[in-house]
Amino acid sequence: MYFEYISRAHEVCGTRLTRECSELVMKNLQIDQEIVEKCVLDTFEGGDPSVDDNLVLRESAALWNEYGTFLYPAIVINDMTFRGRLNPENVYEAVCASFRHEPKECRAWQMQEGIPIPKG
Repeated sequence: MYFEYISRAHEVCGTRLTRECSELVMKNLQIDQEIVEKCVLDTFEGGDPSVDDNLVLRESAALWNEYGTFLYPAIVINDMTFRGRLNPENVYEAVCASFRHEPKECRAWQMQEGIPIPKG
């Protein structure tokens, strides 16, 4: 369902999302705009976007600084930041490698891709 929202937003707005465009997309997807507005306002310490600090953005900025994910593309796995030419395959491989006890899906994928499997 999330992909549908993103696709619809790009279809309606192109590459520039504005408040008006967001409202149009929400209307098309029958999303309650008042609930979304309340959710957004609740992220501000005092509820006033013109003067108050946004808690979500502050936390996100702190994480960006801590993990260095302000450099794109980047992904954090187990407190380690990976940057560079990321693609779905190497991200999947990194996620699989992060498990202490590797899930069977990871092993099956490694075998399918011909990735050498360490012994022991």
